[in-house]
Amino acid sequence: MAKLGVLLLLASASVAAQTDPVTFAEGFSVGDGDPATGITFRAHTASSLMAFLSKGALLARLEVTPSEIHLAAGERYDLRQIRVEALSPRGRIVEGVPLTFDYEGAEGLIDFEEFRVNGESVTAAAAGEARIWVTALPPSASGDTLRQSIQIIVAP
Repeated sequence: MAKLGVLLLLASASVAAQTDPVTFAEGFSVGDGDPATGITFRAHTASSLMAFLSKGALLARLEVTPSEIHLAAGERYDLRQIRVEALSPRGRIVEGVPLTFDYEGAEGLIDFEEFRVNGESVTAAAAGEARIWVTALPPSASGDTLRQSIQIIVAP
């Protein structure tokens, strides 16, 4: 089964202290013929979502790798390493699925300043744990929200 790259878009200016996830990026899943890395920014619009829905593609699940990211405080992580598989009920790759990327964790654990500048990297700023939630905007074929998480573990 082929891996999909991810296209990301910076969506918020800051990530504040919270317990609820905060969207920090938007993007679209890409297919086998697209580069495996190299994030390209594209905003979700009503027309892009309608264009996807008009294709009639059905989704069954998202598979996100890696499921865990282990970092040391001060270490950078290139978000282009994240891969998303958006699969149909028959296990086929579905391209162009609108996605959101949400950060859930303590303020200051992950520094998003570099991501705001280069659109690629974040820095582990302090020890602790957090999550990045990847959510498909269109529902699954059964009407459920498709959502997977990536655990971030930062050692001192």
